[in-house]
Amino acid sequence: MRTLWYDVQLRFRNKVILFWMFLFPIILCTLFSLVLRDVYALEEQTVIPLGIEMNEAYERDATLQAVLQQLSEGEDALFSLEAAGGDVQEQLEQGKWIAYVQVMEDGEIALTMSGNGLEQTITEMFFDEFSQQRQLAQTWLEQGASSQELQSLFTQTRSYVTSMSAQQGITLEYVEYFSALAMACMYCGYFGIRSQQQLQANQSPLGMRLQCAPCPRHVVLIKELLCNNLICILLNVLQLAFMAGVLHISFGHSLYWVLGTTCLGSFAGNGLGLLIGSVASLRSEQKVTVLSCFVLLLSFLCGMMVPSVKYFVHVYAPFLEWINPCALLTDAYLHLSMQGANWNVCFDLLMLAGIGIVFYGISYLFMRRQQYESL
Repeated sequence: MRTLWYDVQLRFRNKVILFWMFLFPIILCTLFSLVLRDVYALEEQTVIPLGIEMNEAYERDATLQAVLQQLSEGEDALFSLEAAGGDVQEQLEQGKWIAYVQVMEDGEIALTMSGNGLEQTITEMFFDEFSQQRQLAQTWLEQGASSQELQSLFTQTRSYVTSMSAQQGITLEYVEYFSALAMACMYCGYFGIRSQQQLQANQSPLGMRLQCAPCPRHVVLIKELLCNNLICILLNVLQLAFMAGVLHISFGHSLYWVLGTTCLGSFAGNGLGLLIGSVASLRSEQKVTVLSCFVLLLSFLCGMMVPSVKYFVHVYAPFLEWINPCALLTDAYLHLSMQGANWNVCFDLLMLAGIGIVFYGISYLFMRRQQYESL
């Protein structure tokens, strides 16, 4: 226990790692709070204004005309239509339209957005889904479908509006907060890389002494993992407290599930660092770079930079969500915040635990097979 306590103190002296693991996510979430507050909020019955270029290609597309006409009528209208004219870019910048719609000669639909936000995301998703459902929409129109019935055809768009609007205090900005917290959990891998460096004889003088010591490798590894996970869990729980107490981010009422999710995230992050650190052919600085770039890629795919990316990954490449630790953590936090503990949370945590076990297992195999000609 005394050695474990000394190791904890030693890790707290590494100011660079502590900054990226603890301070950087807090600064990032604070900036999100200042800049993105209410950016993605969408009030009920909000109608999205569109500018339509009335060219020959649009006039020939009777299905698109009929669908847009139906969705712009009645109390539950989704869009309001206006023929585009004048300086299109200027009107977009002034906020007159959310998007400018142009039908090309080959039938493809080109969109020019006025910016980034929930309304722009809904518009982009609708036209993407319309391209897939064009034939079915035409059949429904021929059968005299109402505006409400036609909107039910575009299930992905309506589901996205329902689940990601300001329902129960959760907006798209929460995707960015929770993905930043998931990124912080994955950055626990910095300690994993540091542990591997100290356990390998060809990486550090301390590794040489440990290889000559009469202590089994798995005992040393367990001590390192225990120390790493204790520190990472402590730092991530402090981040949770900051987000909930200072930024007023709602994590729901399932406190123990939120803490358990955070612990599993730290567990998986350490495993990722151990796995990258076990690659003996890379220098320490290269391993840190690989971990940083890989975690940023995972964070991008789960919606930290652009929340709509999360939707497109969910629709077109759902398997990436199942193998992305950041996406699993973000989904778990979102479900806990909106709905509480349910089967979706259990699935995310089981997948996350499985990924972490795979990371640790591969790392241990690498360590067992390492042999040195001389020390």
